[in-house]
Amino acid sequence: GYVAYCLRVYMYSGFSLLPATKHLKFSAFFAQAYFGRSHSPWAVLWKWPGVTIRLHFILGYILSVSLLWLGAITTIMWLLIFHTQSFYKDYYDPRILLALVVLMIISVGYYFFRKEYKRYLDMELSAAF
Repeated sequence: GYVAYCLRVYMYSGFSLLPATKHLKFSAFFAQAYFGRSHSPWAVLWKWPGVTIRLHFILGYILSVSLLWLGAITTIMWLLIFHTQSFYKDYYDPRILLALVVLMIISVGYYFFRKEYKRYLDMELSAAF
């Protein structure tokens, strides 16, 4: 339910993460896009954005794409478990699955903010001409 709500916010809200500040490096852009104002990039680990729509917008992309990829990975995993003799005994480990979930969310989040940063740089470049 929550992921579907966030995906709806991401797709239909028209919200933009792009800051008005010019010439930001990726780490400064990341923090400003997440919080809506200048902040330390490390603050993402313990602080929430002040505006909840910003969090829903960000999580709408990250969680929906992560669930899509994790669904494909777990489908392959279950096919291997049911159709091979050794996969479950030799390779299946819940810690590996948890690590996959965390790595997937981090990598999709990085991709999302890199994509937004590219849009930011393109906007800056088009404003210069």
